[in-house]
Amino acid sequence: MARPRKLRDVEMAVVVAYVIQKHGQPTQTQIAEHLTKLGVAANDGVQLRNVLDNLNKRDIISDNQKPEADGTQVHYFSMKRVCYAGVPEMAHISELLPALLADDDSQAIKDAFDEKEREGATDAEKKPPREALYKDAHRYTAVFRTLDRLFGGRMINPSLKILLDASQYKAPSAAGNGHCDLYFDRDANGALMIHGAVVRGWFSTGLPRITPFGEALGRDHCSFIPIIINPEQGLQLTTLPVHDKKRGSGAPTTYETLMPGELLRVSLWAPTKNFMTPDQICAYLKFLGTNARRYLSPARGIESGRMELMVFVDHGHTWDDIMVKGKTDADMDAEVEAALNK
Repeated sequence: MARPRKLRDVEMAVVVAYVIQKHGQPTQTQIAEHLTKLGVAANDGVQLRNVLDNLNKRDIISDNQKPEADGTQVHYFSMKRVCYAGVPEMAHISELLPALLADDDSQAIKDAFDEKEREGATDAEKKPPREALYKDAHRYTAVFRTLDRLFGGRMINPSLKILLDASQYKAPSAAGNGHCDLYFDRDANGALMIHGAVVRGWFSTGLPRITPFGEALGRDHCSFIPIIINPEQGLQLTTLPVHDKKRGSGAPTTYETLMPGELLRVSLWAPTKNFMTPDQICAYLKFLGTNARRYLSPARGIESGRMELMVFVDHGHTWDDIMVKGKTDADMDAEVEAALNK
């Protein structure tokens, strides 16, 4: 068995601090036992006691006490500051580093500490580079024919009426200029618009109930374009009763209504890696049209808004086919029109 090495006080301080870092809250006796296992001479405890006192005075370690079962107090040591608690950071405190490298034995201790750091760095370097879990998105367009009425869901607070002209506050629709509690939003050209957030909710809410995928995947990894509608079947103002009496007389009752038989284009981007294939997306949308938990109607979507899938078009890979090769919106519109005219 190799003879224990005697260390100078500054070298002993580095090793003792390392032992305290590594083993938590050791007593002086436990520290001496660990030094012996490391091949370091404890010198009957005198040098160790002095080193512990010096580290304590320099606010590197704390000298603590805790009661034993017999009522006696036992001393234990811990690192004074959180920034010193990581192994083997203590080996690189600038005050101790020059003395640590003073001779071959000290350099060997330093090299041992550095090797542990290199091992940790090597493990990190071996990890494969992080890549997107959901990628290779495709652009899709699904054309639906409405089977039910769709009700507008935009409300303007009457207290804001003074800020709006009459045409904005009243229903901005071809259905007439009568007062409307809830109506459809309009785009800059005056066409009806169902916001992408409504489409996202309709698409994502059904995922965990119909597919093996979670709602967050549709919400966070798919993108949806607002639906723009130029009605061919016309708009109506529909008055419906308030079912929930708790809502009181101020609850909305008059809705701008899109009639059955309209064509709606749902456009989205969705990943294919770790998600549904284009064929599965088509099947999901077809099922969702008539079996959604909440339909696309901005208001009363639980009660109304069933749709029949007429055409589904996969426009290809968003990066390769659309962005790189330059497929335009007009090109994709032409693909949809061709599919509708078959």
